[in-house]
Amino acid sequence: GTWKSHQIGADPQGPPASFVITGKAFEFRGANPNEWYKGTFSLREDTHPRQFIAVITECAAPQYAGKTSLAIYKLEGDTLTIAGNEPGDPNVPPAFDAPGVPGFLLKKE
Repeated sequence: GTWKSHQIGADPQGPPASFVITGKAFEFRGANPNEWYKGTFSLREDTHPRQFIAVITECAAPQYAGKTSLAIYKLEGDTLTIAGNEPGDPNVPPAFDAPGVPGFLLKKE
């Protein structure tokens, strides 16, 4: 599905971020046109919070291609909350509102 919204703490009047999931592939586009990622993902639903494990195949920042990004997520109805660490960071974010961890509250279109 397609999800859109703003980064938590960002200007709500700015352009929205989008997150598109098709099968096991994803595409993320941030409000900044130079912030985009494509790749594949797997889910760990046996953790709390659940984990989204992304393998970056293409992105605007070449140093992230081929790296893994670990995120946590929760899905409540048509609302997806997700927060992820920088690609290559081996740690799972400790919380959705952890300092330095970008988070998004997205609505399904």
